[in-house]
Amino acid sequence: MMLLYSSGPSNASVAPHGGVRAVFTPNPIAVGYPTESLPVLVDVSTSLTSNALVNRSHKEGRRLPHPWLLDDDGKATDDPGVFFPPHKGTILPLGGLDSGHKGYGLTLMVEAMTSGLAGHGRADPQEGWGASVFLQILDPAAFSGLPDFTRQTEWISRACLESPPRPGFDRVRLPGHGGLSRREKQLKDGVELTDAVMSSLAPWPCHDPFDTGGQQSVVTARTTRPRRPTRADTETGGQRAANQQGSIPRAARAPGLGAQVDCEPSH
Repeated sequence: MMLLYSSGPSNASVAPHGGVRAVFTPNPIAVGYPTESLPVLVDVSTSLTSNALVNRSHKEGRRLPHPWLLDDDGKATDDPGVFFPPHKGTILPLGGLDSGHKGYGLTLMVEAMTSGLAGHGRADPQEGWGASVFLQILDPAAFSGLPDFTRQTEWISRACLESPPRPGFDRVRLPGHGGLSRREKQLKDGVELTDAVMSSLAPWPCHDPFDTGGQQSVVTARTTRPRRPTRADTETGGQRAANQQGSIPRAARAPGLGAQVDCEPSH
């Protein structure tokens, strides 16, 4: 079982519950543990959304799906423009206006577990970007034993999956299962990227490890059409493509990661 917490003490974009001045970063929490079947993989921010999603929405000229930000006057808004100068907007903590004290409490815990235990963080002079990280690995064998551990976690997983879905949901899912499904597909077909992501990769050459000649290539991949983000994005931080790509004539794959983009040889 793995517990992973992270904070970025050189940056601040999330306000404390009841405040309007940024103090924290989205401070994600990740947890992974085995069951008798697929593992459960939790990856959530302690804020309503991430810096990356706000930046991408602003760059693509889209509004956020919900009012996840506070403007300069402390009013909730879905306009990512308030996040950029001359404005000083902030991201709401997880729970939003009504229950933001819950995300606020969690992000304080992350700060204590990362920068607090490390003895270096927001209280110190900042010299460039850096992250404070807490990582803990727990061996179920040192407690009840792995069979009893997975017996309990499997029961909980099945109870969740068998829960009748409420209106608007086709079924109940478990954290990480969608990502595992996409990973399997993308390892086979390649990772689908939006125009905004591809434009940031365009200046970088890519290398095809399957090309024995070591030929360098330039990224010119076809991309998927950006979709409107959903609340699931705030829970996983993940980016899902809306449309499936066509055939890929030639690709460079990042070793071990399954990342794939179309390339054309550079001359």
